[in-house]
Amino acid sequence: MTETVHEAAQGASEVVLLMETRERGAGWARLYRTGAGYLDLCCRAEAAGRRLEGRLWLEPGCESARVTVALGGSPRALRLAQDGAFSLQLPQGSAVELHLQTAGGAAATLALAA
Repeated sequence: MTETVHEAAQGASEVVLLMETRERGAGWARLYRTGAGYLDLCCRAEAAGRRLEGRLWLEPGCESARVTVALGGSPRALRLAQDGAFSLQLPQGSAVELHLQTAGGAAATLALAA
């Protein structure tokens, strides 16, 4: 899986890859710094495809954020747990776009291509 980062034109926040680990043929884990805090992602191979798990940590003063995902179609909101965690099953070979939007208006898109 490769990645590209796109920033929204208005209120864009920078997304920086801080750390990456790979498991041979089994998946990867990545930690990103966003304008609103940190995004921790882990992608693992499963029998039915891949599972993407994540957690969003917000900086103090950033009240809330919304994460949406697009799997080759229209975006849909992900339900974040109280601790900022989310999980979703990915179809085999699918490209994924995660859109982050904070209550303050900062936005960024992280595209993860199969």
